[in-house]
Amino acid sequence: MKKNIVIALILLLSLIMLGGCGDSGPDLTEVKKKYNEAADVFNEAGKVFEANGWANDEESLKNHNDLAVAIEEIRMVIEDPKLSKEIDPELMGKDLDEFIAVLKEYKEAISIPFPSAEISANEVAEEEYANDEQKKEMVQMLVEMFNGVNTDFNLMVEYLDEKKLIEEGSKLKKELQEYALVLQEVHDGLTGDTISGAQAEDFLNKIEATDNFIVQTIDTYLK
Repeated sequence: MKKNIVIALILLLSLIMLGGCGDSGPDLTEVKKKYNEAADVFNEAGKVFEANGWANDEESLKNHNDLAVAIEEIRMVIEDPKLSKEIDPELMGKDLDEFIAVLKEYKEAISIPFPSAEISANEVAEEEYANDEQKKEMVQMLVEMFNGVNTDFNLMVEYLDEKKLIEEGSKLKKELQEYALVLQEVHDGLTGDTISGAQAEDFLNKIEATDNFIVQTIDTYLK
């Protein structure tokens, strides 16, 4: 995702530093259409960004805000009476096409819920039966299992994404989204105030189901 942000900012720079086109100014009809398309894609990405929890990550939020600044700067160039006269419509149109492609790739990258964080020892919820040593051990085991499966899941998603295997509307993408939400639910439960024996058993089942999904997905797509 960082690569997308860098490309976007480079494109922005090229848009602002275009050559002059005379006092009368160029015809920016097509440029404005393409800018509006870029803005629409970014606005759609913004909804996905919030819904999938990426806004909770500091680095992702900074990257998203950088793109927002890029969109705003392009708008200012197009609408400024002086700067707009310096635009080469053909070149800017090509750059906006590339920028739109970057934004679509960005939207696709954040279409999966933000990966759950690993649970540290001081975040673990208190067991309701604090005097039951076995249940304390059960919670600790769950945390260790969760961290291992969560790491494997996130690595698998990254690899699938690199191989361009996560297609829009596909069964795989739907399943990845479902299991990402399952992991987030378990994460939130294990880091909450308390956890009951029934919850612990439910979390164990969900962790094991996710682990089985990882194995099956690797067998199907990555072997």
